[in-house]
Amino acid sequence: MNYSADNVIAHGFAALAEGLDFPRPELVAFSAENPLLQRLALVDELDAYWQLLVGWIESIPDPLERLDRLQKGYYQMFLRPGTGLFLSLHHWYQKETPATFLADFENFLAEMKLQQSPNWTNGGDHLAVVFELLAHMAATQDPGFSIFVPRYIRPWFSLFANRMRESAANDFYCVISIIASEVDHAMD
Repeated sequence: MNYSADNVIAHGFAALAEGLDFPRPELVAFSAENPLLQRLALVDELDAYWQLLVGWIESIPDPLERLDRLQKGYYQMFLRPGTGLFLSLHHWYQKETPATFLADFENFLAEMKLQQSPNWTNGGDHLAVVFELLAHMAATQDPGFSIFVPRYIRPWFSLFANRMRESAANDFYCVISIIASEVDHAMD
């Protein structure tokens, strides 16, 4: 990989972590406190997506309406039964029982001496949490990244990006799906 691809991967996973967490007010604000815009602003290759998200934010003047649309889109895409867009890592591994998969995943994290941020309130295998961990691993060039990605991410990530793009409930999630595709290509 090269520096540019490493940057796209690290900041792309960080942006995905923010974009796939349950929508909260700071995510729809056009301000310096918006964590998603912060992540995208740091990488030239992701600037176009920053601009698209700012355009989406500016197209809906009322922040409460933006948040409502985002939350409804989140439900429509990820929480409604039958969508095939799973936010828990273990759901992408249908051949393994959740308990077996999660035990294996937790053992892997322990062996690699990796810890997830205590700030996350989602389950340990929620994609927002996993992507934050991957962003940190990529940014710090953790050698475990080259083991983690083939085992836990590559088998399903392209399908996830494609499904998200096909079922994007609004422009916000369309941009998030494109970022996922950019990360996917950067990992090739």
